[in-house]
Amino acid sequence: MRVHRTAPMRAFSALSHTLLSDRSISWCAVGVLAYLLSLPGATRVTVRALAEQRREGLGRIARALRELEESRYLRTVLRGDRETGQLVAVYEVFDTPYEDESRAGEPEKVRNLTSGESASSGHQRTVLAARLLGSLGITHPCLMLGASQVWRLAPLVVEWWDAGLSSAQVRAALTEGLPRRVHSPAALIENRLRHKHPAHPAVAA
Repeated sequence: MRVHRTAPMRAFSALSHTLLSDRSISWCAVGVLAYLLSLPGATRVTVRALAEQRREGLGRIARALRELEESRYLRTVLRGDRETGQLVAVYEVFDTPYEDESRAGEPEKVRNLTSGESASSGHQRTVLAARLLGSLGITHPCLMLGASQVWRLAPLVVEWWDAGLSSAQVRAALTEGLPRRVHSPAALIENRLRHKHPAHPAVAA
């Protein structure tokens, strides 16, 4: 193979060898991440907007984003929009896998979401549950929720944590085996949170 490179003059991006040689993610995921890394920090990005720019389609782009989340190149946080007052899911992207640390703005004590003792207050646990629910729509656009729906359903997520389940287990229960068409994301999520709710672990005598 002969490689021909153009000397960069302006508007170029550099990618790490760690990313380019990482076999845990697909070429599609590498391409999506490369594009995200090339954007200014304040750029607003949605799954639909990414899909409209290329021919891979919504499904492949969503799968690529899930790969990046699983391999720790991407994570999502919920932040309040000062103009609308609503919660907005925001991507955080990294050119190398990030370390397991608290997200920006989150207290150190809330890393373990499954334990009531790890959060400094019940309100913080509700906030974290709202963040989890709000992030579902990023990788699964059919599960996009409004701010009022997120806050209404957040206590149900806390109940799952109280039953000893992790955030990953909650997310899997809400996103696996989705129907082809979701007419009401809030209704589907509420139904799963209520009817798939695990029983509290039995206490040994």
